[in-house]
Amino acid sequence: MGDHAKSEAPGEDGRDDRRRSRDVSRHLGFITTCVARWHRGGHFRQLPFDELKNITILEADRLLRFKYEPERATVSSFFSSYLYRRVEYAVGTSLGRRKRREGWISITDLDPPARQREAPPHQATDFEDAIASIHPDFREVCRRLSEGETIDDIMKEIADSPLFNPLEDGDLETTRSDLLTMLRASVRHLIP
Repeated sequence: MGDHAKSEAPGEDGRDDRRRSRDVSRHLGFITTCVARWHRGGHFRQLPFDELKNITILEADRLLRFKYEPERATVSSFFSSYLYRRVEYAVGTSLGRRKRREGWISITDLDPPARQREAPPHQATDFEDAIASIHPDFREVCRRLSEGETIDDIMKEIADSPLFNPLEDGDLETTRSDLLTMLRASVRHLIP
């Protein structure tokens, strides 16, 4: 037995076996020629030649292992059809870009989620106008509610205040209910 492994593709001579082999090391010359042609053509300028060649070899190996069908084409024609786009995608995503229908865009151009953005200036003004139109006694409560505090937390703070103790006039649940009724009445004019 020899040290040479047989190709998976059919063929009678070694030349046809090499042309259809899934072993990427048998196609390094063709891959190097492709990379040189891309680099000379101005593609992938941001990468040095050796790095581009390494990325191309990795992508070529993946293509051969998972996509290539020896009975349909030779490796060189298969690579001519698919390798450039595969390398372009790998390089683009490694540089933080995303592929969209309209082309490649930088990750910084993508719209961040709404929770990470500040409100547009006109919405902030609208909110301040809405708060200003509420009765002065309820403005602070409404602002705190808009910031995510619960009515129970606000009521507890009010109950603990030495200046206003609603428990003298009744229980906390009745006072909470009264506050909610007053707040609804105060902001009802804001809802169209």
